[in-house]
Amino acid sequence: DPQKNYYVDRSGTSYLVVIIVIFILSVSDSLFTLYHLKRGYREINPVLNAFLFNNAYFLIVKYALTLVGISALALHKFFVFVKELVIILIAGYTLLNVYQVWLYLR
Repeated sequence: DPQKNYYVDRSGTSYLVVIIVIFILSVSDSLFTLYHLKRGYREINPVLNAFLFNNAYFLIVKYALTLVGISALALHKFFVFVKELVIILIAGYTLLNVYQVWLYLR
């Protein structure tokens, strides 16, 4: 059905909330990551690991990749499986942040 997959130029207010939630989870993850790196942990993402020589570069790359990704999701919000992908992304980021908090409290 050609009506199932179409692009949008405005994602709407409710989707803006989804984008903000994903970005907040990403910011939280990055700050916890920097904290844990100081405690001797390591970054397992090879792309982000390459930028750890400077915290500012790490944060810029992390946020840029996040913004590109959520912009692509917003553009494709009416494509098949994008809603499910967003749910999986939010759930995954939430679990990652819960894990980061657990590490922090240990």
